Amino acid sequence: MPETTAFILACCGLYWMAVGAWTFFSTFRKVNPTASAIAPGSEPSPSSEAIPDRRLGRRRLGGLFWFTLGLGALWFAEIGGGASPPVQPEFEDVSSFDQSAIRQIDAWLQRQVDLSQFPSLSVAVVSNGAIVYQGAFGFEDLEAGVKAIPETSYPVASVTKVFTTLLALMLHARGVVDLDKPVATYLPEGVSITANPKLGATITLRQLASHTSGLPRGIPGRVQSVEGRYELEPRRLYDQLAGVTLEFYPGADEEYSNLGVGLLGHALERAAGKPYEQLLRETVCDPLGLERTTIQVNEKLHVATGYGSRVPRIPETHSYRERLAPSGGLITSAPDLATFLAAHMKPGLLSPEMLAWIFTPARLSDGSMASHSLGWSIDLSRPVGLVLHKNGGRNNCGAWIGFAPAHGVGVAVAANCGEPDVDQIGYWLLEGAVPGGHRPVTQYGYAKATPYSGVRWEDDRPIVCVHNRWSALVSIDGVTVEHILDFARNEFGDLAHKRFAEDLVEVLSKMGHDPDWEVTLGLESKEGQVEELKVRMTEENRNRVRN
Repeated sequence: MPETTAFILACCGLYWMAVGAWTFFSTFRKVNPTASAIAPGSEPSPSSEAIPDRRLGRRRLGGLFWFTLGLGALWFAEIGGGASPPVQPEFEDVSSFDQSAIRQIDAWLQRQVDLSQFPSLSVAVVSNGAIVYQGAFGFEDLEAGVKAIPETSYPVASVTKVFTTLLALMLHARGVVDLDKPVATYLPEGVSITANPKLGATITLRQLASHTSGLPRGIPGRVQSVEGRYELEPRRLYDQLAGVTLEFYPGADEEYSNLGVGLLGHALERAAGKPYEQLLRETVCDPLGLERTTIQVNEKLHVATGYGSRVPRIPETHSYRERLAPSGGLITSAPDLATFLAAHMKPGLLSPEMLAWIFTPARLSDGSMASHSLGWSIDLSRPVGLVLHKNGGRNNCGAWIGFAPAHGVGVAVAANCGEPDVDQIGYWLLEGAVPGGHRPVTQYGYAKATPYSGVRWEDDRPIVCVHNRWSALVSIDGVTVEHILDFARNEFGDLAHKRFAEDLVEVLSKMGHDPDWEVTLGLESKEGQVEELKVRMTEENRNRVRN
């Protein structure tokens, strides 16, 4: 909850408690007068008139209600206050990674920790195969006062999936598995996949890796009885699989599936004849030198304590019983994640053919492209062009990794709490790490950003919200609104208002004016005076307008 909201809620809570207390205790001053208090033959005065017991009871109940409501508001403000979402950086290009750039990044990340109250935040940036930045902020253990260091390791939840899909791709290249064969090939005979075994038997390893198998998102029940570590009991998994209902025919659509990637990892360990963790270490971690990447915690690691999403942060654990290690069990550090990203940006551990498979979206049965490749989400909307990314999170951890292969730049972010998520921190830093990558207009497209957080229309004239104040918009960078809207109507027809509100960067660029991130707005006051105000365009503003 933002600090301002928490403050307002706390003020309301105090007011409601005061009203409730006054209402409740005031009833005890207006009690029924006793017979001895009134002289014989006299009439009671209006001020001493008795209040019926039922009215007193209702007042007291009302007082207790408002007092309790206020107490609840104060409690909610306390547990929900203080944590704000990440804020956009002031810097646009730190791709030099000189001392000035590093100071800017350090200061910005420290601000994220302060505003969002992350217990700790670790970040690493890789460029052209080398780690050019790494930073750790906050505490890996708040109670013990242990500061986070770059070597601090974090559970990264679903970021594990791209390690599993990379492992699958490498074993495919070695002939251990065939990605286009049914997963049933690698399971014991008689294991039924889904409540429709005939259809389930067609699901391939590739479909599991690209979230196109039709298996549901969640793991339907317990797959192990041990807590504190991952020890899959295969029979439990098979029993769960037999009752699963497919969301769609395999290959016909896509749906993110923890069950699917978990099943993929199990098939890989059966095909290779080795436990998943050993297979991952020998095939991926050791060749890349990932010394702080593992499934099971060991004494060599600085593993950050996990904290819940509410503020103040309270240590929080998670259950292992309904989780599959290949889907979300990895523990690693930001520098190890950056090294892992580097392996995806030039041939080495991976051949050019394997990299091409990673960069290519899965194809659905109708010929269309999915939004996932082998494990990775694919984003073509960013200013830096193609971005492959993967996030992960649960109640006590959060992580994001992403890279722009055309530029050889990747970013890894990890935190030891579940909210707020760290995805936007990773995106912003990735764009700042690419030379010119944070421009609103690039060869790859137009940034989805606006300088105003709201738009309404009065007689075809835009009234915009800037810094929580509504004003008539007169011009943008000296270009009149009438001229911009005339162009938008000619270019977009009936969608002119929508495109002006949500896609301002594209509208301005197509009419021959490429804006910067900071634009000058001409705003007309109620008195008719025009004020020129420099305003930074942000993605948050655009999302508010769109919503």
